[in-house]
Amino acid sequence: MDAIEEWIEIGLDTLRHHGFAALKADSLSKVRHVTRGSFYNYFNAVSDFHTAIIEKWKETASQNIIVTIDKEPSKRVALEELLNIAFGNNERLEKQMRIWAENDPLPRKALIEIDDMRLTFLTRLLIENGVSPENARVFIVLCHPFLKDRRAGLFGLRSGCSTETMSGSSFAPDASTSLMPSTYPRIAA
Repeated sequence: MDAIEEWIEIGLDTLRHHGFAALKADSLSKVRHVTRGSFYNYFNAVSDFHTAIIEKWKETASQNIIVTIDKEPSKRVALEELLNIAFGNNERLEKQMRIWAENDPLPRKALIEIDDMRLTFLTRLLIENGVSPENARVFIVLCHPFLKDRRAGLFGLRSGCSTETMSGSSFAPDASTSLMPSTYPRIAA
């Protein structure tokens, strides 16, 4: 692990355990047992460091997972893997990232992008597993409040939001994506 990666890992760990307010050059330098100047050898400003943390989180929290799951030839297995990851994700880091996003436009923008990516991917997997586009949207609408909830895991799914409840479901087709909070992008059919 090179020095930049080490700084980013320390930053993610600090965010996870102490929140975004602790992401300061002084306190992070103490964790690494180096001077504050050492921090600035790798990052021109704390905001550059924040950007690096957010990019690493985006990569590990969704992008890598989606790429890996998307390679699964069985769409049913892919959906099951996605739901298993959702239940086993590190909720503390997700929670801290969402709190940070409430207070800063930089992580907010990233979170909206990631949520959109997650919801679009989940919708596609549901449809590929035989769920109608209408029922897939209803499923997302029903689960979406959990995604926004600070206690949410990777895709914000909890018991009650399973593919088993979707197959053969008679969810009302009039429940549309208009029920989604306006802060999140709508999912196209």
